[in-house]
Amino acid sequence: MLVQFLVFSFLATTLWAGSFSADWPIGKSEKVLYEITLYGPTEVKSYIHLEVSRAVSSGDLFTVTQTTEIPEQTVTIKSIEKYRAADMKLVSSENYFTLPPEAAQQLGTNFISIIARANGDSLAISSNNPIIPSEKRLLTNDLTTCVGAFLTCRNSDFKMGSGHQYHMIDMFAITPPYFSILDMADSVVGEGTVTVPAGVFVCYKVKTMAGGTSYVYYSKEKGRLPIRLEALDSLSGKPISTIILQKYE
Repeated sequence: MLVQFLVFSFLATTLWAGSFSADWPIGKSEKVLYEITLYGPTEVKSYIHLEVSRAVSSGDLFTVTQTTEIPEQTVTIKSIEKYRAADMKLVSSENYFTLPPEAAQQLGTNFISIIARANGDSLAISSNNPIIPSEKRLLTNDLTTCVGAFLTCRNSDFKMGSGHQYHMIDMFAITPPYFSILDMADSVVGEGTVTVPAGVFVCYKVKTMAGGTSYVYYSKEKGRLPIRLEALDSLSGKPISTIILQKYE
C-alpha cells in the first residue's frame, strides 16, 4: 500500500530539454509544500516538504531534498537526490524510511535506507536490510524517480501537442517488486488558470500515461513549478489521488 501510494502520487513528467537549468542561478534555493489526498475507500492525507537548490561545491549539481509525511501510517520518508545541471542526469538517490513499530514484524526493523549511485551506465542500488536486495539498473539519460521528477519535469520546452516517452524508477520499493522501472508517456494538452491554496496560476496542462491517466498542471511562471496533479480512475474517470501546492517560498 505504501509503495503503490507513493509511486502513483507523484508521477514523473519529464518532457524534452529546455532552458530551466540555464535560468536557475547557482546558490538559489526553493521550498514548497504539497498536500496529497488519496481517495477511497477512506480518504488519506499526506504531505510533501520539498527543497530544490543548486551548488557547484562538488560539480554543478541540483539537489532535491524531499520529506514525505504519511500521518495515517506514521511513516516518514526523507529523500536526497542529486542531478547534473548540464543534462539533468541522475547522480544519486538516498532514501531513508522511518516506519511504524509493526513494520519490524515484516521487515525486521522500523528504519530502512535505500541508496542508489551512478556508476558509468549503471545505477547501483543497496539497502541496510537484507530482505531488500542489492541490484543494478541500466542508467539511461531519461531515467528519473518520483522525487527527481519535481526537478527534471521543469527542464522542458512546453509546446501544445508535443509529447515524450521516458522512464521512471521506483526508489520507494521496500516490498516486491523491487526497483521496477515504469514506461512513461506525456503530452501537452492544454492551458488554463488553476487556483490552489498557494495562489492563482496560469498553467500548462500535461497528460501523463503510465498504466493510468494523470494530469499535471505546471505554472507558466516560477520556473514551471508543478501546481496540481490529478490521477484518475481508468473506468470511472474520478480522481484517485491529487497533489496540490499549499505553499511556495
